[in-house]
Amino acid sequence: MKILYHYPLSPFCRKIRLMLSEKGLLFQLEDRFPSKLMEKAPLEEPPLLFDENNYIYDHYVIAEYIEEAYKSPNLFGETLTERAEIRRLSRWFDEKFFLEVSSHIINEKIKKRLAGEEPNSTNLYYAKKNLNDHLFYISHLLTKNAKLASKYLSLADISASAHLSVLDYLGEINWEKYPEVKEWYACMKSRPSFSPLLSDKVRGIFPSSHYKNPDF
Repeated sequence: MKILYHYPLSPFCRKIRLMLSEKGLLFQLEDRFPSKLMEKAPLEEPPLLFDENNYIYDHYVIAEYIEEAYKSPNLFGETLTERAEIRRLSRWFDEKFFLEVSSHIINEKIKKRLAGEEPNSTNLYYAKKNLNDHLFYISHLLTKNAKLASKYLSLADISASAHLSVLDYLGEINWEKYPEVKEWYACMKSRPSFSPLLSDKVRGIFPSSHYKNPDF
């Protein structure tokens, strides 16, 4: 049995959960790193995948590992051009979107709340301003295809929806301003792979009223 060590509201952990589910792979979720691994690699953070008696670290490495080990369905595209664009967009969300949006909102609305600290309103202001720019960009991408990088579901859609799902949990997105993004995200939210994410709960941090509803 595969084991994924994760944190429920980590977009990177959610990305790997979605990938595993889309591949039809059975896995068990654990929210604590094995103590023996913490001693060997104290700076590592979830996700961590245990598969075939091996531990695989880092969400980029895990995603590549899953795609290489389990070919179907293909989440990286068919042509060289598609594969390049899918990787580009996936890294866009995992790096640029995370740096400019997700990391600030997660820190201010989740980490500080759990630590009993007050959020920094300036950080939240700039994160939400950046969020609008990114949502506009996603809207632009969706004028070309029903999905972000091709006609078919890919890692780009999975990475983007993983980040947006955390903000959706926190009620940070005005979906009505971006109808194309809302329609795309509703389709992602309706996929069987997404269903377990909609049941996630974190003590002391309650999901938005529409979070569990795919037809929000």
